Order: sequence, then C-alpha cells, then structure tokens
Amino acid sequence: MHMNDRKRTTLTSIAVCASALLFLSVLLFFTILPTRQLIAFETDINEAHNGDASALMNDDMLFRDSFVQERIRYELLNFVFSEYKDRSFSGSSPRLDFAVARMTDYETERPIRAYYELLLLAKAYDLKDSITPHQGYYEKADMYYQRSLALVPDRQDTLYEYAIHLSNHGEENRAFDVLNSVLAEAPTLPETHYYLGALYAVKGQTSYDKALDYFEYSLGRGIDPDNALSINAYKHFFYYYYMKGDIQHFTVVTKRLALLDFSQKETYDGVIDYLEKSHSIPIIDFSQQ
Repeated sequence: MHMNDRKRTTLTSIAVCASALLFLSVLLFFTILPTRQLIAFETDINEAHNGDASALMNDDMLFRDSFVQERIRYELLNFVFSEYKDRSFSGSSPRLDFAVARMTDYETERPIRAYYELLLLAKAYDLKDSITPHQGYYEKADMYYQRSLALVPDRQDTLYEYAIHLSNHGEENRAFDVLNSVLAEAPTLPETHYYLGALYAVKGQTSYDKALDYFEYSLGRGIDPDNALSINAYKHFFYYYYMKGDIQHFTVVTKRLALLDFSQKETYDGVIDYLEKSHSIPIIDFSQQ
C-alpha cells in the first residue's frame, strides 16, 4: 500500500507539473507574446509619427492567431489613412494598399463587430477609389458603410460619412434621403444642416438660396466641420449674388467670409464697410480674386 501511495503521489505530481507547463505554454502563446507584440507595434507607431514608418510595413507583425491582431491592424490602417487622406495622390499608394489588405484579410476570416473599424475600412476604400478609380473600391466602401450602419443605425456621424460617400459618387438623391432622415429625427442638429447645405451647393446656382440657409444655420451656431469646403462654397455664393445684384444675400455671404477666410479678412472687411456706408454693392474686379 505504501509503494502504491508513493506511485500515486508521483503520478499526481507529474500530472500537476504537466498541467502547469501546459497552462504556462498557453498563457505564453495566447497572452504574453501577443501583448508583447502589441507593445512592440505601438512603439513602431510612435516612431512612424516621428517620420519612420518602415517598421509598420512588416508582415511578421501580423499573425492571425492572436487576440491583439484586430487592434494592431486597425491602428495600422488608422495611421496610414491619416497619412494619405489630406494629400493628393495619383498612381500607386503602397502603404495604403498594404494596410487595407491586411485589415480586409483579417475581417474576411473573423468578421469585425466594431462599427468604427468597419467605418474606417469604408473610408479607406473610398480613398483608394479616389486614387485609382473603377477598380471596385467604391462597391467595397459602400458595403462596409452599410455594415457599419447596421451596427449603429442611428449614429449621426456615421450617417454623415455615408452621405458624403454617396454625394462624392454622384448619388445625391440617396445622400439627401440619408440626411433628411437624420433631420426628421433631430431637426436642430447643426451638423445635419451643414451637410444639407453642402449638398444643395453642389446642385448648382438654382439651389444656392437653400444651401446658404442651411449653411448659415450651422455656421451661426459655431459648427464648421470642413472649413475649406465652407470657404469654397461661400466664394461661389459671393460671386453668384454679386452678379445677381442681390445685396441682402451678398451682405450675409461677405460677413460670413470675413469670419471664415482669415487670409482675405481685410478684403472682405473693406467690402462690408462699403456696403454699410453706401447701401450698395461695390465694383469688384474678380480677375484679381
């Protein structure tokens, strides 16, 4: 009996050790290594922000069987997207292509359930379409926008992004439907008025009165999501109402431009001063504008 007890104790000890080793191996493989991988990647991200992005374009960092992979690929795409979105590109965009492909690969095998990650993929495909159109990127962008909205159907900022996407691809009617649905639910949201103003401005001069009303509602409440877009729209209004001789709308537009376009503030202030003193529109040489 004594010998059997020792054997049982030995076997139990071996089993406990084996279980502990197995546990440590699992912990190492599924927790510690991925966590170290994420830390290393975040270091690379910081270096990339300082100008060296070479380490990010590394497939060795992208292992599918890791709980941090979704986070890593999202951070990679987010960094590269922000790098490209404010510039004008033609031809190839290798970093963007790499980041989008890695995120799409992961998403194909393990469908993403975070609306903001799907939204980023949608915007990235929109960007790819603007660089190299007619490659099916618009359709992929549309699909990811709709999947994102399926998760958060009432989230206004996502609906605004989708409306911009539709408008940029010539689907103004669908864009109006999206924005009008938001307006019906929340009539006082300045952002909705802003994007409706942008859509009406794109429709052309016959819609400028409506566009201006929507813009003024938003800008008058301090909401200006895209200053460059606002300035461009108001410059078109400025010329249109000048040529039309519409002093009331021309005055509104000029006063707003003086607030929006700091580079030309002195010029617009001079026009406002003339309007207030003479109650007429001054002669303006647009060839010098």
